[in-house]
Amino acid sequence: MTLPLELVSPKSVGSCRTDYSSHTFKLHTPDAEDELFAYCNDLAERVLPVKGFEPVRKGKHFDLVWSHKSGVSLEITPTKSDKSSAGTALAVFSGGVWGALDASERRDLIIDMRHWPGYMRTTRWDPQITTLNPSVDVAEIARRVADGELWAAGFTQQNPWGPRNLDGTWSSSPTQYFGSPQSLVRLRIYDHGVKWGWETPSLRIEAQIRKRYADDHFRRLAERCYEQRSAPPLLVNAEERSVKDALSQHADFRDTSAWKGRPRPKKWRQTAPIPEWWTEILRHEGDPLSLTHKPAVDWDRATDVGLEQYGRKVACALIRDTCNEETPFDVQCAALGLRACQFLKREDLFALKQQTRPETHEHLEKLFRALTELGAIYGEEMPTKNA
Repeated sequence: MTLPLELVSPKSVGSCRTDYSSHTFKLHTPDAEDELFAYCNDLAERVLPVKGFEPVRKGKHFDLVWSHKSGVSLEITPTKSDKSSAGTALAVFSGGVWGALDASERRDLIIDMRHWPGYMRTTRWDPQITTLNPSVDVAEIARRVADGELWAAGFTQQNPWGPRNLDGTWSSSPTQYFGSPQSLVRLRIYDHGVKWGWETPSLRIEAQIRKRYADDHFRRLAERCYEQRSAPPLLVNAEERSVKDALSQHADFRDTSAWKGRPRPKKWRQTAPIPEWWTEILRHEGDPLSLTHKPAVDWDRATDVGLEQYGRKVACALIRDTCNEETPFDVQCAALGLRACQFLKREDLFALKQQTRPETHEHLEKLFRALTELGAIYGEEMPTKNA
């Protein structure tokens, strides 16, 4: 039985890398289309082996769209099409893909995209830097922005987003934005570990860069990566340098406390200092061998697969034992659950925290500990059926 997989980020880990990119190509022959498809499929399966792309579908701008559970997608309008987009393609690589590759593998992907036959341009590139145990959290950053103590130069609007309590305080970690969804550059500041249930607080600064700005940055990034094409994995740092350069340019945070409560002067940036917390983050160095994402079993789909294959036999066994042992059916089901709990491992607790609300984690730890102990006892004392 092949268990279904998904990409997860189970460990608290800092990073400095690309988090998203999209690239367009002009393909002149069906063979060129097949070669790009094969490359994207091979990469996707290396990251997350799930037996290929999902069924092809029709897209809004392209005739054919393939999506992979890893986060790789490919859109193509064949060269034989009558559409104006005939012979063009769009390849997209999401954060999970970039996070599942080490620095040298990301370098190779960047070089391959830039030098792929028919490469036209990069339409989006998202650089990000993530640090652990930051000296300032997102809520504090949002407060400073709202109070006029902090601003990102080059932006005219900001928006903090997240659920609030009745008294106006954040009920969970917020996200601070600079720019709008339509901006060529938009900043996003958030605790990346919240999504995955990390035990260590984190702070991610991410720039969503589009169109000509994305293409300019990616071309410079590719040039640097090409210069390091033969460098051993531990010495690969071209991407990290480019990410920090881009974030230094677009996430130009400044302490504006001097003008708190009044309009900033025209040339305020010239005298406004860079906050120390941002300088500290930019000094962060990523591990070139580190992976932030890895394949893991999708529990819900794994349960479905298991029930499809063995559900009938399990149900028959439960009904048989209910009758022969004269115990209620729900007791038999609970006993089956305890038998399963004897196989729990410590790392399962971290995985469970990724899929439960933070406010339940204290109860989760107690429940996990109790069920693990009961499962072990039950496994030792449970007589083998039909022994």
